[in-house]
Amino acid sequence: MADHLLYEEEDAPEVSRPILGEGRAGDQTEKIQFFLKGYYRPDAKIGVADRQGYLGGSDAAAIVGVSKWKSPFQLYLEKTGQAEPEDLSDNERVQWGTRMEPVIATEYVKRTGKHARRVTRLIRDKKQPYLAGHIDRRILNENAILECKNVGVGSASGWGEPGSGEIPSYYLPQVHHYLMITGAAYCDVAALVGGNEFRVYTVVRDQEYIELLR
Repeated sequence: MADHLLYEEEDAPEVSRPILGEGRAGDQTEKIQFFLKGYYRPDAKIGVADRQGYLGGSDAAAIVGVSKWKSPFQLYLEKTGQAEPEDLSDNERVQWGTRMEPVIATEYVKRTGKHARRVTRLIRDKKQPYLAGHIDRRILNENAILECKNVGVGSASGWGEPGSGEIPSYYLPQVHHYLMITGAAYCDVAALVGGNEFRVYTVVRDQEYIELLR
């Protein structure tokens, strides 16, 4: 397992909260920092729960324009503080996804014989620490991670043959974002489809795709 998958949040590179509207975006790094709310202010650190201060896995699909739920512009407005993120606390799809995650992870361990451990801390990319995310599980004794998905019947057609890497296009950026920040070689995606069909997909690290995401 790559060491940087395990480093604690307090050991992560320091990233300061940027402020809106100061300066002018110049080179590519400055443009990305500007996207994350202007230029960085050194006296205010970004907390783990402050999603406005970093780009996470669920942001990746929106940025590349394949998200079913959010446009790139809407994400831009949220990250720059011009719009409030949608409150999903009462969203049943989100609630059931959260409730089913440990059930799906337990079934994955039972069926594959592999061991997985929950990761609760925020993981930051060492090269660009404003790229970060929370993964569902790390697979022990392997350089791999696990994502758990509770899939509705209406979305089942977007998934390929079990055992393949054919997952819906709106999940691919998220998975590769996590492969990028962890350094993992592959991600198993365990999916419970329609509440009664369990499938496992293996997405192998694609470095060219990851560089495109960067």
